[in-house]
Amino acid sequence: AAATALAQSAPPPLEYISPRDAERVFEGTQTTAVRDETDTKVAYDVTLTWGLKANAELQNCEDKARAVKCRTLSIIANLDRPDNASRTELLEMVNQNNKRDVYGRAFLNDRGEIIARMAFIATGNESVRGLAQAFAG
Repeated sequence: AAATALAQSAPPPLEYISPRDAERVFEGTQTTAVRDETDTKVAYDVTLTWGLKANAELQNCEDKARAVKCRTLSIIANLDRPDNASRTELLEMVNQNNKRDVYGRAFLNDRGEIIARMAFIATGNESVRGLAQAFAG
């Protein structure tokens, strides 16, 4: 009986990520997201709880303009360069991040800025709650 109740209360796994699913991920992490819909895509201007600004976009969609049957929620943030950090130190920070983050990757651009990208892919194994936990984690 307990297993049945748990199964009924668990959110269903996502085959696709809809705009509403993306918004529920942001709501679940107290992230502010402003929807920016154009003729060609559905995207969000995101402010994370600690103040970092990022861009999020639904990708790998059957119909990208209407965000229908999207498989990926991609979030990209430009991180400030730490004061007095050398390129070698910055690369070490990026490498350490990439070793421990399974949902994203960081890289260093030519201006010495760290760019971080997280991608959540709907595989049918993860729920909105699981994506929110990974995003917040």
